[in-house]
Amino acid sequence: MPVTLNLVNHVLRVPAAYAITGKRLNLNIAIVEASLLHMHEEIIPALLDELARSIELDGRVKNPIIVDETSLVVLDGVHRVAALQKLGINRVPACLVDYSNPAIQVLSWYRSVIGAQNPSEVTARVKSAGCVLKQTDVFNRKVIGFSPTVAILKFRDQTFLVNCLFTHLSETYDIIGRIEERLKAAGFSVRYETEQDALENLEENRVDAVLCTPKISKEEIVESALSGRVYEWKATRHVIPSRPLNVNVPLSLLKDKNRSLPEANDELKRLLQSRRLKGLPSGSIVDGRRYEEELYVFEEQDVKLNVTVRPLGVFRGLVGKDHVKLKLEHATVRDVIQAVAEMLPSEARTMLIDPELNDPRSNAIILLNGREINVLEGLETMLSDGDEVTVIPVAHGG
Repeated sequence: MPVTLNLVNHVLRVPAAYAITGKRLNLNIAIVEASLLHMHEEIIPALLDELARSIELDGRVKNPIIVDETSLVVLDGVHRVAALQKLGINRVPACLVDYSNPAIQVLSWYRSVIGAQNPSEVTARVKSAGCVLKQTDVFNRKVIGFSPTVAILKFRDQTFLVNCLFTHLSETYDIIGRIEERLKAAGFSVRYETEQDALENLEENRVDAVLCTPKISKEEIVESALSGRVYEWKATRHVIPSRPLNVNVPLSLLKDKNRSLPEANDELKRLLQSRRLKGLPSGSIVDGRRYEEELYVFEEQDVKLNVTVRPLGVFRGLVGKDHVKLKLEHATVRDVIQAVAEMLPSEARTMLIDPELNDPRSNAIILLNGREINVLEGLETMLSDGDEVTVIPVAHGG
């Protein structure tokens, strides 16, 4: 697949650090302020907590969220935004797209019900959620989302309109949420599936019933998000024809309050430019998941950073040189200090790195290009090619 790359030279509402020209959709990658973003689906606390722990442990955001470049509505990735905010990080790597592009579709997640012995067990729970069921001989999905029809409940041999008066489409998913709660409370499993998969599984007797849910238009999504009204989780299924993967943005870059947003995006541009971009067709499997969209995957190259270390005082005597040249891959200050420690005699390493704290800062002042690292991101400060690290011993009195 041919891949056209270029750096953005036009102005979006959020200027992009890097752009990919896809076959059907252009992808603009940038770090954005979370405060500018608008959510359109609710956050599930259990998912949020698990994701926040995973991101913190990984030390990076692997894939960018997908955002409409005009309205800044988050189309995919609301939990990633919330997880970063939970970690105290207010900048987010995003892929900005033209939401008006017809190649982006909004479809539904149908609810497949498993564990029912007969249809009456399911219909009773739907009625308990305040809905009226009307049996119909015609399976017409076009009526879904027009009051009073909230959804269609489909069995293999029966079809019901699920009716409950509503004024705004977002209310339909509040009602669907109540139905899900009643079904789960009765011991049934509720699974989210694409329209095609759900109906095929029903036909093949792999599920017992399917709740067919309404489609929400792009205009309704943007209007609701900008007004602060959010839909139930899994109300929308965005089908986006292209997606970037493995941008792997370090949390240290997102947390760095000493960098302005343009400076952070300059660093992101440098990181992405140092990698190889590989185009993959739809249907490709990456990290065990099959993607139906075309992919643009960033891959690490064997790029070495040239870093100069200047040990002073007693450290200079122990190293035996006034400076050391290192070649490292995507290194942090911590990596450099570890490399210096390995140059020292084993009995002298504790003079640099405190063995109890596993931290050199009680024994040394560390400067990066003349700036004390504690005003940067400490030991997790990312290094660039040509950086200079100075290690100054701290004199302890007694």
